Amino acid sequence: MIKNFLFKGKKLLYSFIGYLIFNVNKLWFKSLPRVYSTYININPFDIKLSVEGSTFNQMGGWRLKHFVLYKPIAHINPLREYVLVLEKTFEELYVHDTKPNETAYFHYLLNKKTKNDAALDKIVSLKNKYRVMFEQFGQGKIIVPYKTTSNIDFFSIGIGAQGELYFMTGNHRLAIARALKLEQIPASVAFRHKDWQKIRESIYKALKSGYPLKDELRGYLGHPDIVHMINDHTLNAPAN
Repeated sequence: MIKNFLFKGKKLLYSFIGYLIFNVNKLWFKSLPRVYSTYININPFDIKLSVEGSTFNQMGGWRLKHFVLYKPIAHINPLREYVLVLEKTFEELYVHDTKPNETAYFHYLLNKKTKNDAALDKIVSLKNKYRVMFEQFGQGKIIVPYKTTSNIDFFSIGIGAQGELYFMTGNHRLAIARALKLEQIPASVAFRHKDWQKIRESIYKALKSGYPLKDELRGYLGHPDIVHMINDHTLNAPAN
């Protein structure tokens, strides 16, 4: 009871602090959207890295701390093995109709010391649960979930200093997109590194004012976050 109360209080405090810092940041960054308010279309195969660590929360911890005085305490790792296993398993189950005990996920679970029967039950459950999503994605019907719901497939990413895409949440959604070889999938932006936000802001100001864009910034025009910003603010992108 007390722990639950303290947890909720801590969450409210963090949200309040995040709200204050966001509005302070708005004074410097005119092109800064709220955390999780932006969905950009990304190529799922452009994600090479994952973010792990408690700093990354619903108010975009890393973006928040980099904008203030602190450094991130989270870890940057290669794309999660779990996602790659699911990618292969979804293709095996839905495309090749592979038997559950012959899938990559089955062997993955056994390596995690899961008992044989329990592993089979998990695969059968997985197959039944995500069949509809797999079919919808294959038909181009990708429903964007909201953070405020209990949707376990909420797909979010972070953007690093030079525009690198970091995977955060949505293992199954990303795995299905990769299994289907999709070229685009909508992802919620959970945080932006302060250096990336500066690049974003420089491009925004140049296009907004009509000034020539510096050569070093032109290479970012094809980045999905910049493409979204240009469309969102109805800016005129310069011809290559």
